[in-house]
Amino acid sequence: MGLARGAIHLLLKEAARRPFAGSVATLGRQDILCTYEQLLRASRRFGVGLHPTEVTLQRKAELARQGFLSDDTFFRALGFSEIRRIDYSDYEQPDDLVDLNRDDLPGHLCERFDVALDGGTLEHVFHLPNALCNMFRMLKPGGRVIHVSPSSNRMDHGFYMFSPTLFWDYYSVNAFEINTFYLVRHLPYCDRWLVYDYAPGCLSIRAMWGGLDDAMYEIFVVATRTASSTGDRLPQQGWYLAKWREADAQRDGIAGDVLGEPEGSKARRLLEWTRGHPRLQRLAWRAIDGWRAFVNRRRAKRKGLGLRPTARY
Repeated sequence: MGLARGAIHLLLKEAARRPFAGSVATLGRQDILCTYEQLLRASRRFGVGLHPTEVTLQRKAELARQGFLSDDTFFRALGFSEIRRIDYSDYEQPDDLVDLNRDDLPGHLCERFDVALDGGTLEHVFHLPNALCNMFRMLKPGGRVIHVSPSSNRMDHGFYMFSPTLFWDYYSVNAFEINTFYLVRHLPYCDRWLVYDYAPGCLSIRAMWGGLDDAMYEIFVVATRTASSTGDRLPQQGWYLAKWREADAQRDGIAGDVLGEPEGSKARRLLEWTRGHPRLQRLAWRAIDGWRAFVNRRRAKRKGLGLRPTARY
């Protein structure tokens, strides 16, 4: 497990939004793939002050030769006073040996952490529902879960490559506050990341049906445990939930098309305004479909996801 420079930039961006403090649990021991000078430059970019700490290098000789930081130095520089590494095996000398496949997280790890960081571990854990629930149990109320997880073009890297809807639907149904949700594109053996904002429905059909290129794709998620959050509610995929709501509404004689549109969206406002006027609503739907077809044609001309990147790191 390791944090590339792109992931480090996104963590600093999160620190600018809400500073880090207290305790962090990392799933596995993280290789920090940057030097202190690179970390310092990146922190200035985001206006984040690093906390004073002893600068030590990686335990792995090949990474230390490149001047890459230890995980102790990195996390303490971000502001954490306690770091606990959690792993199934002791080969990287973690602080706690835990099998995330199990549903009996040790009591001393429950509601202990301000941040639970999955920097590329979850895809290696077979029992995903238990692993996600264990991350929930680790967090204090108000604590943050952070994922840096593979999405596509990582065959046999782990058990899974994740679709973004998995995290969105899981944290939504379990009443987390989703703070940040990015998709990332980068080339193999290249640490330059293109970052895209994600929300359900933003991807073009081309991206979902074989339109990705030969790049690698990642997901970066930050979600906060609220007073009403849970970890054991099983989600249904959001796309189908919308379809089922539309079907139920049509059976009840309601304008189901309206219910399938996000709250506050221009399409929903237009459909609500024309409700009760069948001819106007047909015209409204033609306008909405025409606009979406135009947007999808534009997306199809772009590489990969069909989205315009919002940042490059």
